[in-house]
Amino acid sequence: AWYSAEGNANDRFGVNNGTLQNGATTAAGKVGQAFSLDGANDNVNIGDLDLPSTFTIDAWINPDILSGVRFIIAKDDASARSYYVYVDAFLLRPVGYSYSTADIDEFEFDFQLL
Repeated sequence: AWYSAEGNANDRFGVNNGTLQNGATTAAGKVGQAFSLDGANDNVNIGDLDLPSTFTIDAWINPDILSGVRFIIAKDDASARSYYVYVDAFLLRPVGYSYSTADIDEFEFDFQLL
């Protein structure tokens, strides 16, 4: 899936189109368009997208405020989170959980900060 934010939350390479929630919009980004979120409750909902055992998450972020927890990506079904990446007080924090009968044996994150 690739969400380029070109005026919507459509998946450019697949069928996992998302929806802009709670006032989320698109705006000029670093390259092309970007999602514009207010940091309170705006989000892009892509539904229950199960990722393969290996995957890449790529995001450019430009937060106005770095206090508190600011989620970048999360899989959350309201009762449990499978994985999430967030910024908290200038620190980028990746977390991986498995709430199924099969635990995650290895959850590895590689970062490239520019």
